[in-house]
This record gives sequence, structure tokens and C-alpha cells, in this order.
Amino acid sequence: MRIVALLLLCSWLCQAARAQSTPPITRHYKAGLRFNFVGLADPIDNNISVGGEFPFHPSWSVTADLAYIEHSSYFSNTRRTGGYMVKPAIRFYPASFHHSGFFEAVLFYKRVNYHQRDWLGMDCVDGVPTYEQYKNFVYRKEVMGFNLQMGFQTALSSNKRFGLEGWLGLGLRVRHQDVAGEENACYNATWRSFDINGHSGTVVLSSFPAGLRLVYSIR
Repeated sequence: MRIVALLLLCSWLCQAARAQSTPPITRHYKAGLRFNFVGLADPIDNNISVGGEFPFHPSWSVTADLAYIEHSSYFSNTRRTGGYMVKPAIRFYPASFHHSGFFEAVLFYKRVNYHQRDWLGMDCVDGVPTYEQYKNFVYRKEVMGFNLQMGFQTALSSNKRFGLEGWLGLGLRVRHQDVAGEENACYNATWRSFDINGHSGTVVLSSFPAGLRLVYSIR
């Protein structure tokens, strides 16, 4: 139901953007509020994300987004998920008279606790358990990263207060994940039908972020 609602919203936004004859959002606003609705359809960590933009120069602004992760399909046996994401950024608008396009540098931090009830390997040596216990435990994931992104803005209302913003980019992630609070424990983790055993620990990954958000300008 959530994905269907999101697809309907995306369809409406695309039709509204095509129908608009107004120019892009003007740069003369004190702050901007935004809702990152595509997080509701994240295939791994569903999240509800809101944020803001705060100009300090005609061509520069700082932004920040905060997300609450309330559901996940990262593991097959997750009973409950709790986590958050923080994304501060600095943004540059090349155009001198409107916000039609931008470039930005984004920092990224995610922390998620997956509450599991499953067989947990105990007294592990090099990932091999001596024995297993069926119990409740927490598997924790932390991700830090940096993105370089480019994007666009377009108005969705005649007064240019409501708009649509899209972006894409590339970056790097450093991910650490493991069983939390259990000494020498190991977990044969699966993501849906894919075995990810051995991925506990720290790895460096590339990323290709992209998305859409609704924005509202405060003047």
C-alpha cells in the first residue's frame, strides 16, 4: 500500500511539473522546508525523512535532512527496526537569478538496530561458532559517507512556494555492522534470499544516490 501511494504521488508530481509554465524557484527566500518522500519506498531501510535549507549567500546555502528508519527488510528474521540518518550538506547555485540547478557536497551518517530472534553463533573463532543459541539479540549497522551531487528545482505552484527537487550523484560509504553487545558472537545473516554471511565488520562501498523531494519556500 505504501509503494502504491508513493507511485501515485510521483505520477501526480510529474504531471504537475509538466503542466507548470512558471520559471524555477527564485532564490529570494529565508529558508526552505522539504520532505524526502522516496525514502518511504527504500527497498532496504524504509524511512521518513524531512529537512531544511538555509541560504547565507545569493549562491550558497547549507542544508540538513533527518530521517527515522521505522521498517526494514535487510534481514529475514527482523522483529523490530529502529534507526536514523543525518545528512548535512553545503550547496551551490550557479545561476545568478533563480534556483534551476545546483551542486552540493553531502555528509552521510546512518545507524540502525535490527532486533532479531534467531540462532546466534557463540564463542566464534574466525566467524565459525562453537555452538548456537536461539535468542533475542541486536544486529547493528553504522554507515558513514560522502556524496557529490547535482540536481534541479522546479516550481509546482504559481507563487513558487511549492516545488519539486531532484538529484543524483556519486560517493563513498564506510559500513560497519556486527552483533551488538555479544562478545565473540557471529550471525549467519541473510537479506531476503541472499546470504551475506561474512559481511560483518567494516567495508568501503561506492554509492550512487538519487531521489526526489517536495520543497516549500519560506519568505
